Amino acid sequence: MGRLHYTIEDDGVGRAYAQELRQNSVLSRRSLGMTLGGRRMAMVKQVYGLDCELQIVDKVTADGKAAGTRVEIYLPILNQPNDV
Repeated sequence: MGRLHYTIEDDGVGRAYAQELRQNSVLSRRSLGMTLGGRRMAMVKQVYGLDCELQIVDKVTADGKAAGTRVEIYLPILNQPNDV
């Protein structure tokens, strides 16, 4: 069975600095998107035995400075309804 590969990249401040900004903020909002997405993929893998994967990579410049984030998502390609 083949896999579909999504890559999402940004050139933001990076996860570490974003976390630092959130800690110093008066706002107490907490983002759950990545946590929930990872849990869903783990559940699909466990329940259906499908090869799902989520990788998060902190990008850095040659001199070690944060250069954003890359998220890679791998999902199985289902050809027939009975593939699940």
